[in-house]
Amino acid sequence: MGAWIEFRCGSCGYEVMVSGGDDEGFFSRTTTILCEECEELYDVVTFGRSETTNADEGDDLEPVEPECPRSSRHTLRRWTHPGACPRCEDTMMHGEKITMWD
Repeated sequence: MGAWIEFRCGSCGYEVMVSGGDDEGFFSRTTTILCEECEELYDVVTFGRSETTNADEGDDLEPVEPECPRSSRHTLRRWTHPGACPRCEDTMMHGEKITMWD
């Protein structure tokens, strides 16, 4: 079961709820990325089940090429806590665990 955590920047006030790195649930694995064009952090799927996989038969998760949810043309890089704020480069602060997901 994965978790979303609140991260915030003490300098510019940017706030986001993401996993803060690699995470996984029953149906997918995710990682947190920084989109350099959007200046946003996102969790994106890196392994998932296709329409043809069957969880009851124990099929493995298939790799998924990560991309920005706004545009596949955007430049991204992996982000893990502790990491820099995408807007001002100050270190993001780890907050409360907000939501569990699966």
